[in-house]
Amino acid sequence: MTTAPDAFRIREAVAYFDASTDIEEAIDELLSSGFDRAEISLLATERAVEDQLGHRYHKVAELEDDPAVPRAIYIPREAIGEAQGALVATPLYLAAMTAIGGIVASGGSLLAVIVGAAVAGGAGGRAGRRGGPIGG
Repeated sequence: MTTAPDAFRIREAVAYFDASTDIEEAIDELLSSGFDRAEISLLATERAVEDQLGHRYHKVAELEDDPAVPRAIYIPREAIGEAQGALVATPLYLAAMTAIGGIVASGGSLLAVIVGAAVAGGAGGRAGRRGGPIGG
């Protein structure tokens, strides 16, 4: 005899949200609870998602009640900001390491490295202050 928990398995859960903050909080909670990001999708019109979330997403080909239809991939704003930060920081890091390597290789003193780091840090701070937040 089959018991009730073994008789069926929930394959999909659906929720309705009125506010984008509620959507993001629910998705963050699912991710914190161990759900894979690839298992979370949005079922909505393109305009509704853009109006509520205010950022781009991967479109769903069809919005039918068919399990074979691909779903949208949720990409949190934090992930977009992290990617933008990495794109900006990587070249600056490489330039700084090259400069330090050049100073040390030429027999420069530790004081020259510290002064160079302070100048580079100040220049980066000024550039960041002028540009404002990335993507914001």
